[in-house]
Amino acid sequence: MASASPGVTEDDDNRTNDGAVDGDASFSGGGVKASSTTNLAEAGDIPSASNGTVPSVEKQRELVKKFYQSQLQKGDSWYLVDTRWFRQWKKYVGFDGWDTDGVGDSSTCAHPGPIDQTPLYERGTTQLRSSLLDEMDYTLVPDNVWKELHAWFGLADGSEAICRRVVEFGMFTKHCKVEVYLIEFKLLKVEGSGESKPVTMGFSRSDTVNEVKEAAMKALNVPAESECRLWDRYVTSSMSLIKDEIQTVQEAGLYSGQVVCLEVKNTDGTWPQGQQEKTYSTSSSSSSGYSSNNSGYGSTSSTSNYSSSYSSASYTSPSSSSSSYFSGWGWSSKRPSKPGLCGLSNLGNTCFMNSALQCMSNTPVLTRYFLGGKHVVELNKDNPLGMKGKIAFAYASLLGEVWGGRVSTTAPRDFKYAVGQFAPQFSGFAQHDSHELLAFLMDGLHEDLNRIKKKPCVELKDSGGRPDTVVAKEAWENHLKRNDSIIVDHFQGQFKLTFILPTF
Repeated sequence: MASASPGVTEDDDNRTNDGAVDGDASFSGGGVKASSTTNLAEAGDIPSASNGTVPSVEKQRELVKKFYQSQLQKGDSWYLVDTRWFRQWKKYVGFDGWDTDGVGDSSTCAHPGPIDQTPLYERGTTQLRSSLLDEMDYTLVPDNVWKELHAWFGLADGSEAICRRVVEFGMFTKHCKVEVYLIEFKLLKVEGSGESKPVTMGFSRSDTVNEVKEAAMKALNVPAESECRLWDRYVTSSMSLIKDEIQTVQEAGLYSGQVVCLEVKNTDGTWPQGQQEKTYSTSSSSSSGYSSNNSGYGSTSSTSNYSSSYSSASYTSPSSSSSSYFSGWGWSSKRPSKPGLCGLSNLGNTCFMNSALQCMSNTPVLTRYFLGGKHVVELNKDNPLGMKGKIAFAYASLLGEVWGGRVSTTAPRDFKYAVGQFAPQFSGFAQHDSHELLAFLMDGLHEDLNRIKKKPCVELKDSGGRPDTVVAKEAWENHLKRNDSIIVDHFQGQFKLTFILPTF
């Protein structure tokens, strides 16, 4: 048996009676904490270090290999291990098989020592460095593998266990990944006496809004029996109430770095911010709310009626003797505006999306189509290539706000969430190309509104020396047999591409 590594003795093997590692990293807002899974020694009848001894390098190698390639499962906990330390451990035990010289011999192969996580931290803190790369800076290991490594080698001074949860992305194409970087919110308490100083906390994308609220109440010292609600502050002067507390942080469209307000109900039963709530509804109607009297894109007849109502036309910020973190509330976004003259709030690097949406919003033929409610009639929810009508409805709802004339700015959260469900590459808050988003949106709208309910099989023929006009007409007719929508009517066509090969 190999000698015990530094920091691992019979008295300080850091294990509880049930086999869980003391000090497992947990994070506020949803309990991102490693579950007490069965350790590998129990699963494979392999000696572990729970009795104060460290298995031989052969047993270590066998034990870790058995579970190292575990599949990611939603909700599981995985741990980050500094790659340099992990590579040294692999070399020490001959994990890769091709490098076995000096295996287990500290005189020829350096002992890895306690697990040193400090290279992953910002200097002087235990916060993860930004832009860490998988396999370059850190290695992800399953919960049960981490527990054994921790029992064998312990943690170096200044190091902590870094536990992260596996989350699921996408609606139809599901894929799981370890959420290395948590979403950080600036939590702010709002009550009758004013506002508190913001507190920064990290949350998982899979945490529910209710879990965020409970964590905020603890962090901001609000009694558990108090009645509270959360507000999403997406721009300096605008907020919206988060009504659905069952939805996840990802579903709510919250992004890292933003302010989330915890409003505490007054003792007299009133809310500091009053009862102002933003409502938006779509219902069947014989006339459109967007007539030619209030919009250049109006329609004299419609099957859809959009409305945005607010129980209060104005709002006065709570008084405070000190400078307010929310100075300049004023609710400028709720002021009436000329239809179509409405800004889109940046939800964190979403200017690429907003610019594309503004261009589409100012395309008369398409906007008239949606504001007139024609999309409701032509919706194709059964199209296997479509998105069950969700993209079309999300875009129509957004246009309803932009052209309603009731707000001067709005946050396209619901639209962004709908897009992220079908195109996970847009689900985060990273920068993207406007044209890529525009291409996805146009294709999504086309398939959601495709008038062809059952696409026929079409034979594609070679030109066979026929005139270009004949071949082009045939190709376009075949295209229309499978594709017929408002997008095809006005945004699709043909072009001729000619290749001239150089002669040598």
